Amino acid sequence: MEMEHYHLIVVLASVILLMTKHADCENGWKTGIAMLSNKPNASANIGVGCGYGDLRLEEYNTYLATVSTALFNRSCGSCYKVKCSDGTRCYVPEPIFIKAVGVISDAYPPTRHIDLSPPDFDNTNAGAIFPVHYIRVSCKVEGGIRFTLIDRSHFNILVRITNVGGAGDVSGVWIKGMSTGWEPMVRNRGQIWRGSSSFISQSLSFKVTTSDDLTVVSDDIAPSNWIIGETFTGNQFN
Repeated sequence: MEMEHYHLIVVLASVILLMTKHADCENGWKTGIAMLSNKPNASANIGVGCGYGDLRLEEYNTYLATVSTALFNRSCGSCYKVKCSDGTRCYVPEPIFIKAVGVISDAYPPTRHIDLSPPDFDNTNAGAIFPVHYIRVSCKVEGGIRFTLIDRSHFNILVRITNVGGAGDVSGVWIKGMSTGWEPMVRNRGQIWRGSSSFISQSLSFKVTTSDDLTVVSDDIAPSNWIIGETFTGNQFN
């Protein structure tokens, strides 16, 4: 039944694209398809693909969404401004600002598809599909970048990075202990990054670079007695 529903979504999305049929707009706006998710617990699971976990525990002043691979391009955390392109089929207040926190399976040929999650929107319209225009924008967040220490061993430390402003999508992370220099971290999954040392009993500093090649340094934000599960707040992109 789920597969039949998925194929129906693909067909409907293709039909809407053919009906709108206009090329990408001027000034950077592009055409796409939006859907109000009808999956159970979507708001809890929406950030899993990017490693965010349960995003109901995070505070954002934008809506959260999963996007198709045609938009995604490994851009966990990127932000978009979205508005309806057909006033007769519009199921959200507009314009809205969304943060991409996951990727969804794409149709063939690939479509620019945005999956919005209740309870942000009226559940009575769950499953609705409608044409939109969207444009990449700077992410406006409150507070600093958050670094959550989620696991460690004698050889590794795992850190989840959230609440990133500016471009929003992190392209590089470095970590420094009080007795080490800067060490590059490796992307484990989405916005979870792995360091090659445990950094036990060391204060921690982080350096974060986003896809626009801007970098923010947060020095000594975690004390030497940090423990797994703690979240520390660093500096933010202006």
